[in-house]
Amino acid sequence: MYKLFLFITLLFVNISLLAKDFNPDLMPEPLEETGFKFPDYIVNTLENGLKVYVIQDKEQPVVSFRLMIFGGASVEGTKAGVAELTTSMLTKGTQKRSAGDIAEIIDGMGATLSSSATSDYWTIYAEGLKKYESTLLDVMADILLNPKFDTQEFLKIQQQTLAGLQFEKSNSGELAQALSRIAVYGKDHPYAQRKTEQSVNSINVNDLKEFHKLWTKPNNASIAVVGDVDPDIIVKKLEELFKNWSKSEVPAINVPEATPMPKGIYFVNRSGSAQSSIIITTNTIPYNHIDLERLKLASALIGGSNGRLYQTLREKYSFTYSPYGFHTSTKFANRFAAVAEVAKAKTDSSIALVISELNDIISNSPKSEELERVRTSLLGNYNMSFENSLFIASLIQNEEFYGKRINEIKTYASKIKSLTPNDITTAVKSYINPDNAQIIVVGEPAIASELEKYGIVFKYDLDLNALSGKDGKTEKISLSAKDLINRYEKAIGGKSNVEKITSLNVISEAELNVGGQMLQGQVLSQKKLPNKLYNVSDFNVFKSQVWVDGENAWSSQGDQESIIQEGDDKKRMFFDAEIFPILTLQKYSYKLEVQGKQGNSILLMATSETGSDKTYYFNADNYLLEKEEFLIDSGIGMSEIWSISYSDYQDFQGIKLPTVQVTRTPNFVITMKSNYEINPEIEEEVFKPQK
Repeated sequence: MYKLFLFITLLFVNISLLAKDFNPDLMPEPLEETGFKFPDYIVNTLENGLKVYVIQDKEQPVVSFRLMIFGGASVEGTKAGVAELTTSMLTKGTQKRSAGDIAEIIDGMGATLSSSATSDYWTIYAEGLKKYESTLLDVMADILLNPKFDTQEFLKIQQQTLAGLQFEKSNSGELAQALSRIAVYGKDHPYAQRKTEQSVNSINVNDLKEFHKLWTKPNNASIAVVGDVDPDIIVKKLEELFKNWSKSEVPAINVPEATPMPKGIYFVNRSGSAQSSIIITTNTIPYNHIDLERLKLASALIGGSNGRLYQTLREKYSFTYSPYGFHTSTKFANRFAAVAEVAKAKTDSSIALVISELNDIISNSPKSEELERVRTSLLGNYNMSFENSLFIASLIQNEEFYGKRINEIKTYASKIKSLTPNDITTAVKSYINPDNAQIIVVGEPAIASELEKYGIVFKYDLDLNALSGKDGKTEKISLSAKDLINRYEKAIGGKSNVEKITSLNVISEAELNVGGQMLQGQVLSQKKLPNKLYNVSDFNVFKSQVWVDGENAWSSQGDQESIIQEGDDKKRMFFDAEIFPILTLQKYSYKLEVQGKQGNSILLMATSETGSDKTYYFNADNYLLEKEEFLIDSGIGMSEIWSISYSDYQDFQGIKLPTVQVTRTPNFVITMKSNYEINPEIEEEVFKPQK
């Protein structure tokens, strides 16, 4: 009892002494940074071409092996899912061991054995006690070189994979990530390919055998050994183990550059969603690019555990619990993504906040204190990761595969430390600029219209099939392009009434919406046969004009002098000068194709040698034009889809013309309410700029 009393007394004395120097209002000072040394390792190449990395660590009697084969999901072609199915089958039986045998051996040793595939490569990983090293290696080599690919086991894995696809379809976050890859890389890019029920069902055991045979070659692989090993002994053991694994020719891996889809809102209709999954994403750089470290630090500042997204979306506005951002680490192309799950009523506001934060970093470099806090966290986590043998093995193997010299890995920390606030601003402006971003939303269909202020909305179903645009699902119809245009001509008044029109004035009251700011203006368009046009758009703060006199074309912006147009620009302006451009498509050498019926619209694709391709949407009931879409070069390396919708058709002297026209672009929306004058007198000098 006395000892207990003495202990309690001393405890309270110590606490009271500590309390004298403790101020709960002051943040504790961080401890001094401890020194960090990149682990030593050796590199050997076996006679068959297999590269071996050995990192000796005798702290614990444990050893791990990571075998890496180059060629993952990006080389699957049309058989999306074959890499994943192949690696899933490796532990399901070999020529001498059943799946049960393998599981029993691994469990009996208390070891780990797994295999998986990424976009660029696939791996086998094994870890266990030092005393089981030989057995672990033997099983690992067996599943690598002698997989059985049993049909019954394959059917089980195939069904599990199909069930996983159903889960992905029900997970809005998974859908958003899949669609973001399509939008950033392009729908046919290898990094955008995804498993579907159709692709998985098309795969058979022979496909797995062929994939395995094609890529499983020692001169297309490396193995990293980490732990309680003697480097010389383990290299000899590996040489003996893989002596019959012969090198042979390896197919080239050709992953093309990303071809981002047009800037816009990529929206997945998910009825009944109380939340929206949001991703704002940009195409960035290959892994071996000199700016990679800048991007990693910028990504941490934006989307790290205490980054800008966390501070605004969660802490300040309480829109979401765990927003985050990341930068991918694939070899040939990468993307940045800012991600949040928000209440559907906060979808618009959340997108605006993310864009605002990115623009703020571009306009105002982050403060040194903020950057230092992010840098310290990033490097602290990086250094602690070296406690994990898998991290060490992955780092050394991956970096060489990605084209990084080992010295670049060793100097990673010093590079991060050398980056300045201006470096971060430069990285965000160059690679994470919201002006170049795609916006992905999975949510309630009713909110899609609220997002049109950010650009064209491209709608998708839960299988990520396009529901709108030229890539949308269509129903085949037996109607030629010529017949469709004839029906359109008849719908607007008929050939005889059309031919009576020799000139046309269109006077419009216009409203320009730029990021929520409204400008009022007027637009006047005057046309006269043949190919004569004067168009002026005046919004007070700026003015643009176009002239076409049948022989030449000019344009001007603001108070600038008019500039004569040549080449493709001139041809496009001549086309626009037609009173009824659609009726002259073939005159301008457009190739026409009816793509089918989409919803209640019939789609006509008009392809031009000048690159001014257009998609026209005609109402399937009355054949009036409802919308047209066309690509515009943004001038910053991205194409943009612009759309013009037409509605409220009224009769003007026997011709039906739209009185409401809405032009939507990624950066602005113009709504025009128009009146028409048929066959007005227009002086010839109107169609030339006045000196």
